[in-house]
Amino acid sequence: MYDYDGTLSSSASSIRERLSGHFDFPDIAVESDIEFPLTPPSSDDSDSRSNSPDANIIRPRLNVMTLEFAGIGKKKSHVGRPAVKRRRLTRSNSDTKPLTLHIVSRQSGKPTISRAASAILHSQRRRVSPQLSTYDENPGAMQQLLVSLLEGDDGFPSPDLAIVHYITPGRLHLFPMELHGFPPWQMRLTEFYFDGHFCTDVAHLLPGIPGNGPCSPLEEIEFRRALDKFASAEMRLGK
Repeated sequence: MYDYDGTLSSSASSIRERLSGHFDFPDIAVESDIEFPLTPPSSDDSDSRSNSPDANIIRPRLNVMTLEFAGIGKKKSHVGRPAVKRRRLTRSNSDTKPLTLHIVSRQSGKPTISRAASAILHSQRRRVSPQLSTYDENPGAMQQLLVSLLEGDDGFPSPDLAIVHYITPGRLHLFPMELHGFPPWQMRLTEFYFDGHFCTDVAHLLPGIPGNGPCSPLEEIEFRRALDKFASAEMRLGK
C-alpha cells in the first residue's frame, strides 16, 4: 500500500490491530533508527579483509513498514513487538502463504535510491585494494547490489499489479494517471490498472451521473475487475 504523505506508515499499529481480528499470528517488521553494515565489520588484519563489492556497505533506511499474517483465524490476545529483522512465521499445519502487507510512502522512492547509491559509492571509496573494481569488470554487479538493497529482506519486491484509485474529489475534467512519487525502481515490470473513476466536488452541476459526488475507497467489484484485466494481460517482461 502506498500513500504520498506516509500517513499509513504512521498508522501501522492501528492497521495491525484491525487486521489481527481476521488473521492469525500478526507480525510486523520495522527499520531500526540505527544503520548497520550488511556484513560484520572486517578484521583489523588486512589479510582477512574482504574485497567483496558489498562488504561493509551501510544499509540505508528504506522507509518500508512490513506486516505479515499467517492466515485467517481468530483474534490473538497478544501483538508482536516491532523488530529490526523480519521474523519468519512458523506454519505447522498449513501451506498457505502469509498475507504480506508493505506500507510505503514517497520517502521509499527516489530518496531511498539516492541513499542506496551513496552507500555503494562510499563503500568503493573505502576500498583499500588498488585492484580493479568489481563493478568495472562486471557492470551488472552494480544493478544486482542495488536490487538486493532495495528489494532484499528489509525492502519490498516489485509489484506485479498496481491499482491506481483516487479517493479525493477531482475536477470537472479528467486528469491523466499520476503516481505521485511511487518508488520508481520497484515498478519496472509492473502492470498498471487505472479505474478512471470520475468524481467531482460540484455534484449539483452534473445531476444524474452515476458515481457523481465525493469519491469512495476502492470497492471489491472494482478490485475484482482489476484482477480480471490483469489475468488477461500479456506479460512481455520488457521484451
